[in-house]
Amino acid sequence: MNSDPNNIGYHYHLYLNNSMIGMFYENYFNLENLEWGTHTLTVILADSSHTECTEASCSETVSFTLQEPESETLELT
Repeated sequence: MNSDPNNIGYHYHLYLNNSMIGMFYENYFNLENLEWGTHTLTVILADSSHTECTEASCSETVSFTLQEPESETLELT
């Protein structure tokens, strides 16, 4: 990683299920239109030349599952 004393250009690379889905310059982001099922999200710090930091403290991986809601039945009497 290149040294960047003013933190200009540092950003995050996001990978969903091992495919890069974007780059973010903010600490917050939204994931939209995900399919139901199990996913793995990895966030890696990168510098202005897009070199990803290889230190363990520069990345985080989480797995999560989106479950489709079960349909509810309403019985009218």
